[in-house]
Amino acid sequence: MSIWQILDIEPTDDQAAIRRAYARRLKQFRPDADPEGYQRLREAFEQAKSGVSHDFTSFISLDDRLAWPQAPEQTEAADGALVQPAAFSDGVPVYHPERIAQLAAQLVETEMVGFAELDALWQSVCGEGNLLQQQLFHRQLAAALAQQPELNDAILHRISLHLGWQLEEYGANHVIPDDIQQALDQRIRQTEVDRGWKLLQLDAGQGKVVDRLALKLLTGSRSEVSFWIRLVPGLIEKIVVRVNDVQRDYPELRERLNPAFLHFVRTQRMGLNPAGLFLMVFWGFLLSVAVPMSDAAPLPATLVCVLVAFYLFIHGALLLGLSRWKTLQACYLLLEFVLSIAAALALFGGLSFILVVEAPDRSRPTFLLSLGGGLLLLALLWHSWPGHQPWLMRPGMMMARVAATPWTLIKTLAFSYPAIICSVIYFVLCFASIFQLLRLPLHWR
Repeated sequence: MSIWQILDIEPTDDQAAIRRAYARRLKQFRPDADPEGYQRLREAFEQAKSGVSHDFTSFISLDDRLAWPQAPEQTEAADGALVQPAAFSDGVPVYHPERIAQLAAQLVETEMVGFAELDALWQSVCGEGNLLQQQLFHRQLAAALAQQPELNDAILHRISLHLGWQLEEYGANHVIPDDIQQALDQRIRQTEVDRGWKLLQLDAGQGKVVDRLALKLLTGSRSEVSFWIRLVPGLIEKIVVRVNDVQRDYPELRERLNPAFLHFVRTQRMGLNPAGLFLMVFWGFLLSVAVPMSDAAPLPATLVCVLVAFYLFIHGALLLGLSRWKTLQACYLLLEFVLSIAAALALFGGLSFILVVEAPDRSRPTFLLSLGGGLLLLALLWHSWPGHQPWLMRPGMMMARVAATPWTLIKTLAFSYPAIICSVIYFVLCFASIFQLLRLPLHWR
């Protein structure tokens, strides 16, 4: 049988026709299924192209390539020497190793140019190289890609489809060994981590002021956390959110963050936030108006101001500060429990007394405002009761939630116009209630 019959074409000196015939017949004579037939086909192909000028401009579809198996075992000759099968012998080198490194860099940096170079080199390897050289090409290219800093999953996926590596399938190590696949995965992950760090640095120069400041502090080199950081509203909360985002998406970046701020956020800290500022302004303005107008004695006015400040700021700070000393915290909770029960009873009892005193004339604005304030206080106490907390903590948390209701109200209504209207109504009711409570001692004179 002639070489042209094996290739199933008419005698020709057309290099492209010989290559197409070889690729077509290669499907029928697979080296793993028919080694002898493949050997005859390979010899016919080598003889047919001998003496013909090499022209590698024609394209052989990479879909016609097979996934190369492992090299077959060596055989022992009569003299005892090991003989490597011809299809897997080293042969004449088809390319220089530096070309593989250059090709990997081109595939990552300029994808279009890189794939054109890949097609040309792959055709050369298929045309001039043997099975071992073709298999070595796959592994060397994969190893070179694992060294490219900007390698990403999209590029590797396209190369895998182009060369039939089947990296997405289970047991794909017959083409690319497991250790090289692991190196590729590590390189892709490192690329993602590096891009995540660049995005953090980019976000540090744009967006809201608090966001920029939080990222600058986290990615900077400050050795100490200044006190002014606690005074910037919402800054500590934003730093904590950013640290949690990094920990969730890129845990490898935690080592690059500022260690001083990582230690700072690990220990709970108190700091100003928009809620605290709003409540300070709300209650400060209300008391600054209600106390002078009520002509109240210094003691009741001081008690009301201290209670409001206690449940707004001191309550949470003491719970946080005493968390390390369980005995002191338990004593504090007991005292706070008694204080909160007394404060709730005083508020509700005082408003009830005013309603009784004003009951003969129910049309008076004082009665109506006191009635509205009492109903509102009762609803707030009911709604703010923390049923899932330990009993000792429930009254204190309830009073703290009542004090924080103005912020909760506008936040629930998404800072809209209805939120402003409801806040004004709430302010009027609170003002009327505190005004009447401060004047309560005058009814006993």
